[in-house]
Parts: sequence; C-alpha cells; structure tokens
Amino acid sequence: DLSCSGCTFTYMGEQMNAVFTLTAQAAGNTTTVNYAGSGNTNDLARFNPAATGNPLKLAVDNTALSARVDTSLVASGSFVAGAANVVAPLAITRGGSADGPYAALGIGIAPQDSDGIVMNAYDLDTNGDAVSDHTLVGRTEVRYGQMKLSNAHGSELLPLAIATTVQYWNGTVYVTSAGDNQTSFIAPTNLTFSNRHGLPSNPTVVGAPFTVVITGGSGSFTFAAPNVAGSVDFATTAPSYLPSNTARASFGVYKGNNDFIYMRENY
Repeated sequence: DLSCSGCTFTYMGEQMNAVFTLTAQAAGNTTTVNYAGSGNTNDLARFNPAATGNPLKLAVDNTALSARVDTSLVASGSFVAGAANVVAPLAITRGGSADGPYAALGIGIAPQDSDGIVMNAYDLDTNGDAVSDHTLVGRTEVRYGQMKLSNAHGSELLPLAIATTVQYWNGTVYVTSAGDNQTSFIAPTNLTFSNRHGLPSNPTVVGAPFTVVITGGSGSFTFAAPNVAGSVDFATTAPSYLPSNTARASFGVYKGNNDFIYMRENY
C-alpha cells in the first residue's frame, strides 16, 4: 500500500512510501516466528529491509521510468516473530522535459535473504519481458507537476490577493491538479523576491508566516498594502518537486492623477 491517505497520484520528485508487511514462512505457509532481528550475525533473520543499497529491489513496471526510480532513502522495519512492517521511501525523478502522466504505476519488490530465500510469488513485470519478476506492493499515478503563480495588480492602499494553482502535464498541456488537497507551502518563508521597483522593501504577507494549503488544486495568499506604488517579482521555492513560474505583484499602477475637473454638458 502507499502511505498517503486519500492520495491517488504522486508528483515526480515527490517522496512516496511503500508500506507493506514481509512475513517469513515455512513450506506449509506457516509463519516462521523464530525469524527475527535485522539480519545481524546473531539474529535468526537473514534479511535486513533497512539496509542501504536497495535490498528490497524496489522497481516499477514501466521501463521508461526504470532509470528514474530514486531508492536512495533507506527503508525502515525489522523482523519480529517472523514479520517485518516495512516503510520503503522512493520517488520517480523529474525528467528534462514534461512527460506522463503514468497511470496505475506498479511498484514491486524482490528481496532475497542470505540463505537464498525469495518471495513466494511474483506478479509484476518490471523489465518488459512479459515475465513477472517482482511482487506488487502498491500502485499510484505519477504526474509531472508545477506551481502556477498568477500576476496581480491593485491599489497600493489595499491588500493584494495572489492566486496559486498546482498543475500537471496531461500529455498535451498543463491542467489544474484538481485532486490535490494536500500540497502546501509557507509564505513568505518559501517565497523569493526580485526585480523590485518603487517599493522600499519586499511586500509582507498578511498573517505571516502563512501556510498556503492547496484545495482542489488551488490556493491563495495576500500581500499587505504597501501604501506606495511599485512592483516586485516573486516565485516559490517549495515544494521542490513543484517548481513555480515568476509572477509580478503591482501596486498602484492603474491609479491616475488625483487632480482633475469633472465636466458635463447641458443641453
């Protein structure tokens, strides 16, 4: 199973956790309760799921993504009375250009202990040869995502709302990730500013530090009124797997001269 409650997809570059139980069994499919420990010299267990180097042989059933499976994070779990509750983190790294989405991507394992014991059955083909070589532990859709920040303009005397949208590549264009109800970032902590004009300092965020929580793929935050006209560019640095565009906040740019005369014609 995958550990994110209610999640049906994962962004490329985002860590996901494969959560499952490994059980040591005898020939009659009964649990070998003496199989315990982390595979150390004095342990009866002969396998350590939490060792480095991907001992679980985590892999996916899409050959186009095989080289992009990041298994550098170490799993957790050890055997107690023949069973190990394992949490195995992994991610699909982002490619150089947008691709996907990859629906129902299968994640599998193929561990083998030092006595040569392997899984009792394989049901996932990870190398495209039509022969199952791993055991399925979960499925997810994988998306190439980005954060879209909207330009905004208004009076320098009023707060300025900034709309944010999480998008993903649907194979043709970027669309709103409407199923995203979990992504968040902190404003202004995760904001960067540049190209400031007219403003004596970067705008402050109302309620800062303010956590922008995405619901239905959208969210927002608000810059406080600076009380002077000007503009500044801004972007987000988090989440790192959802790089953002650079947007511009403009204050007072549409305000005209306060000194004018009303004129009307009488007929």
